[in-house]
Amino acid sequence: TVTYFYNMLTGASGNPGPSNLPLDLVQVTFVDPVPVPLALTTRNYDIRDASTGQIALAPLAQGYLIHTQGTPNTLNDDTLVNLGSTRAGGDRIKVRGAEPGDRVCVFDLQNTTPRLGCENVQSTSTAVFLTGTPNWQPEIQVTPVSSTTLDITVNLAQAANQLRVQVYPATGDPDNPNAPINAPTANMTTSDNLTFQKRVTLPFPAFSGYIRVWRPSATPEQMAITEYALDTSAWGGNIRAWSGGNIRAWSGGNIRAWSGAPTVSSDGQLTILNLDDPYADNGVSALQIIGTTPGLPNWLTPVGQAYQVIIKDGFPANTPRSLSFDYLQRDVPDGHEADLSIYYYPDGGNGWQRLTTTLDLDENRAVTKLPSGGEGIYILIATVKLPAFSTGWNNFGYPIDETRPVAEALASINGKYTSVYYYNTATDTWLLYDATVIKDHAFYAPLVNTLSNLNFGRGYWLYATQNTTGYLGIETRAPALPPPDQIPAAYYGPLAASSGFTPQAGMVVEAYVGDAVCGSGMVLNYNNRLVFSLLVRSDAAPGCDTPNATLTFRVAGRAMTPQPTWDNSQAHFGTLTADKLKLFLPAINR
Repeated sequence: TVTYFYNMLTGASGNPGPSNLPLDLVQVTFVDPVPVPLALTTRNYDIRDASTGQIALAPLAQGYLIHTQGTPNTLNDDTLVNLGSTRAGGDRIKVRGAEPGDRVCVFDLQNTTPRLGCENVQSTSTAVFLTGTPNWQPEIQVTPVSSTTLDITVNLAQAANQLRVQVYPATGDPDNPNAPINAPTANMTTSDNLTFQKRVTLPFPAFSGYIRVWRPSATPEQMAITEYALDTSAWGGNIRAWSGGNIRAWSGGNIRAWSGAPTVSSDGQLTILNLDDPYADNGVSALQIIGTTPGLPNWLTPVGQAYQVIIKDGFPANTPRSLSFDYLQRDVPDGHEADLSIYYYPDGGNGWQRLTTTLDLDENRAVTKLPSGGEGIYILIATVKLPAFSTGWNNFGYPIDETRPVAEALASINGKYTSVYYYNTATDTWLLYDATVIKDHAFYAPLVNTLSNLNFGRGYWLYATQNTTGYLGIETRAPALPPPDQIPAAYYGPLAASSGFTPQAGMVVEAYVGDAVCGSGMVLNYNNRLVFSLLVRSDAAPGCDTPNATLTFRVAGRAMTPQPTWDNSQAHFGTLTADKLKLFLPAINR
């Protein structure tokens, strides 16, 4: 460098002084590079249908990140992170802290056919593809045996010849912070291929964590995850705070084990209190978030997640206890917050019970009294309550802004009514739907039943055979669209080779705003031409929403030109060319 750029300082080119330094003032030290962190930048993964590749809406889907620690074939050192629910109407999930080799899994259990998708994380990963898993809704129950031992029972709707289970403790060993991660796996046992059981013992107390069950080699993949939290008082233990230990709890989480205090779910949305003394034992031995809601009818719309409550053996059933849901506003169907109620499915029961619920709409809280005994499944529900029907003819208005078949709309009172009439004043005609015709003389149903659907805002006459109350499912509405400033900006075009840079298919293309990655894609071989196409999202990462931001494209880490301004008014064409390398040299004054 000195010889080429500062030749006036060397040899006999006019410099009367020495051409080298007599003292050893310059030393060169070679430093091994610091390992580059493997964690990828936070990004949104699109939710897509595996069969079509198109965007799929999954408004209440749940996401998880399985950290493989760089050993994807070794399961026992894995940890699990709860990513929360899908965003922006259910078409994406935000993934933080993922590393190459990890897995992102999304469970859409509220879909008519439950769906599951897992993506092996790569630097170019941008989507999770969901596949239907009919007849796969395992019921997982966790029962504490001791502070280190759990009994896990799984009930299947369809027989399977093998099932495996894995336990992910929420924290490491508090007495040995440097101990390796231990997330044990095991084969479950069964006598009928429908009910599987396994007792899992950990080397240290695990009062909270996750249970994963799956069918090995199933196609499509069949897997389920549930979260649990256990009471510590049954073993005389107490909650210990760990500092500097091998903590593997999740960001924003809370301690999910308790002793002589209110029971709080891991997501902070369910609380159970002893009403005689808020800090006294409330009898709850285990609380877990579950993904299945057995026999939940279609007129009940879940808001948030369902929770399994397990009560200690011998605990007084008549102990007064309260159960409250602190729900998220985004989970409530628009316009139906006042229609929320808590429902209960008792263990060994055969149906869902509506519990008397007190709503605090300012605090987003729903409260009820725990039923006697209290063991079972609890869930917050949105449903529209019709006026009470008395035996005989009743007039009612249909309040749902969605046309539905009569039988579907009135499914909640099936068997408790006979005829529904609608009078069309414009044509002076009566339209009839009669359930007894369907039941007893189906051949004549198309002739007699001229009323097919119930329509918003119309009034109907209904003949009830007993006093009853009907409930209507919440209307299916298109999810709220993001605002215009969150619509992505599109960029595409070819890549040009230049001195020191030869583009190749498979190279990663990234769009930066400052240090934030706001879009990523790959160099593609398209009709024998190397091209790129990517979307730049203003909500991809902090900093991406900078107004009129200048974008810097990088291909395989190499800066490119041009550097356009973020603009989502149209798709932008441009040829990416490697930016010239800049060499900064010291200034020499003579």
